[in-house]
Amino acid sequence: MLHRLVSLLFVLAVAAACGDGSRSADTPAPSASPTEIAPRPTAYTTPIPTSPPAPLAIVNGTLIDGTGADPIPDAYVLVRDGRIEAADCCASAIHLPPDYEVIDVAGGTIMPGLVDVHVHITSWLLGNEPGAVEIGARDRMLPWLQAGFTTLRDLGTVPSLFPSVTQSVDNLEAEALAPRVVWAGPIITAVGGYPVPVPAYAPVAQEVASTEESRVLVNRLADDGARVVKLGLEQGYYSDLGWPLLTVDTVRAIVDEAHGRGLRVTAHVTSLDELGLALDGGVDDLAHAPLESIPDDVIREMVAQGIGMATTATVWGRAEAQRTAATNAKRLADAGGVVAVATDFGCCQQVPGIEPYLDEMRWLLTAGMTPMQVIVAATKGASELSGRHDSGTIEPGKFADLIILGGDPLAQLNALRDVDTVIQAGRIVVQ
Repeated sequence: MLHRLVSLLFVLAVAAACGDGSRSADTPAPSASPTEIAPRPTAYTTPIPTSPPAPLAIVNGTLIDGTGADPIPDAYVLVRDGRIEAADCCASAIHLPPDYEVIDVAGGTIMPGLVDVHVHITSWLLGNEPGAVEIGARDRMLPWLQAGFTTLRDLGTVPSLFPSVTQSVDNLEAEALAPRVVWAGPIITAVGGYPVPVPAYAPVAQEVASTEESRVLVNRLADDGARVVKLGLEQGYYSDLGWPLLTVDTVRAIVDEAHGRGLRVTAHVTSLDELGLALDGGVDDLAHAPLESIPDDVIREMVAQGIGMATTATVWGRAEAQRTAATNAKRLADAGGVVAVATDFGCCQQVPGIEPYLDEMRWLLTAGMTPMQVIVAATKGASELSGRHDSGTIEPGKFADLIILGGDPLAQLNALRDVDTVIQAGRIVVQ
């Protein structure tokens, strides 16, 4: 047994030194080689804690690692200094060093933390009140954390409240009262463009009148804490067309400036024309799945360019539009593209927590995505769209954002309601 332990620690040391995030040769290969897809910016890096949490050994559960690989029964996950040290089978055959805090999953499921890549929490927290800088109820973000969300991507903040609200929420995260949030700040749009024509959403708009003005704005948002830039490329809801759009040159300038600062760019689109503008402008992902069926050649172009998609099928209010959005997400996933589960929380009277997310997942299952594809979209895919390539899967070297469930979400999606433990960057934040 001592020989097995020494061998295990040696493997961990080699993996850490090499930065190898792979779990085994069985892990599915990427859909395209790095030379075929230009690298996208990594928008956010988790800081290494100044006081690292205690090492953890999570044992006696089934591991769903987020990569799409088959679940591993009788698995163990070792966590040290906030990162995954090892994750494999078989927990019953290893002996652990005495400094590990052992978490016995008791036959449950170990999987990456959930990520929602499209939320709007500012209006919900602060009511869009001018000058409001503090969150009144310190526990208002807790429902997400308790539901297993370790990261949210906020895609629309009132300019006058940004970056003050970011500091408030980031402070709550430090106190284990909130998920971490990847911020976009206001939605950049043409003068009079979306969301300006929509009274409920207009407060989160930031209009630009020129390419140079857009570059200045991107740098200011980056300085204020933005880690992603959102563009409003909406020519009108359904038949109400004619809203101004950013020019393709302005979109390209914004993308160029954002990438220069290490920020990703996401675009609000709902139609094929708007999708074409986003692709021509070089954005990194779509904040919505379009409401028109995407042609196969455009799907292939998205995969070739590495352009991902947030789903948001539940928010459209028309069953036909919801089915089309979910089907577009399914087709992109089948083609090897990056798909991320997203709810557009804050737009449509959703409640915080797991229920809107489960509704979104059910639409994806109805469209034909497999349960494993949906789990990957909720973890690995959503982390990638958030610019968080340092988490989202349970692989050596990744930050330890984990949840422990009492049931099996691949067999029954409602098992995601049964969250026993939430671990964020190696720290137990909910138990």
